Amino acid sequence: MQDHKSAFEAIYGEVISQGLCVACGACVGYCPYLEYKDGKVVIIDSCKVGTGRCEAVCPQMDILRNGPGKAALEEGGGYFLSKALPKEFTKNAQYGGVVSAMVSYLLSTGRAEKAVLTDRGGKGSPKGVLVHSPLEVISLGGSRYTASASLSALNRLLKDGQPQRVVVVGLPCQMRAVSLMEKRSEIRSEQVFKIGLFCTWAMEYREMSKLLEKEGVLETPIRFDIPPPPKNIFLVEGQRGKWEIPLDRMRVAIQKGCALCPDMTGSYADISVGAAEGIEGHNTVCVRDTRGFELLEELTQKGILKVEALPEANLSHLKTAIKNKRERATTKLKERVSHGDI
Repeated sequence: MQDHKSAFEAIYGEVISQGLCVACGACVGYCPYLEYKDGKVVIIDSCKVGTGRCEAVCPQMDILRNGPGKAALEEGGGYFLSKALPKEFTKNAQYGGVVSAMVSYLLSTGRAEKAVLTDRGGKGSPKGVLVHSPLEVISLGGSRYTASASLSALNRLLKDGQPQRVVVVGLPCQMRAVSLMEKRSEIRSEQVFKIGLFCTWAMEYREMSKLLEKEGVLETPIRFDIPPPPKNIFLVEGQRGKWEIPLDRMRVAIQKGCALCPDMTGSYADISVGAAEGIEGHNTVCVRDTRGFELLEELTQKGILKVEALPEANLSHLKTAIKNKRERATTKLKERVSHGDI
């Protein structure tokens, strides 16, 4: 392992200064020299002590050093169409309320003592929060479309002593980061249940806010959405109106580091959830391990989730999207190698 000074210099030189940080939060909330400020991970002082943890748990450093890693298509996971049946899980949900139902169930049954989620932001960027009850979970439903450094909330738990049972909801980069924490024995796999969120990219909060202001969105949005093709629009809903913005005008706010991510569906999660393209009020669910299958089966038997086979057309399109994202990231990594950036 590199000494701490060289590790700190590496994460700054290879990730932060290059604009490749995706603000997952894996290095925030544990180290006193790194903080999350309104959408960005910032260095507040040079590092003098420590073990190089920032480098070891950074998903971007992992990709730069070790390549794309495992691919979702190679794992043989089960793909399903699902929706939550109780209305309380769908009223604030982006689509089918499956994530809210899963997290609420894990908390209410004692399978998890706390959940790491993302708040709604408001006066500043969304950020990671720890919640303890299903009511809190339900209030935080919906997608953000920006990075939130939510793993900083998990780090606070780890810094205070290992949690007994925690459920973490996050993007593919964050699922990779938690797996790196597991490899370091900072948290055991049986202590953490990982729920991944499908993600093609996330926007940088400050840039997104500037773009929305230019488009006339002068209030704090309460909901975002990107309808399936061919619409190609970014929907914004506020208290006083709705806006349909051409998606191409928003793409300039996408984090540069997202181009390196090969993972669309959260391959390192126990179970992953995304939109069911073209099927309103439903989610696509990808189950990756025994714990994921057991949870899905239990929720189905209790009438909390309706689960059925994912239509072949949806599965085919999803696999194409997974393949395309991986290929784009692999190409981008090769470009950085050829240019001497790695």
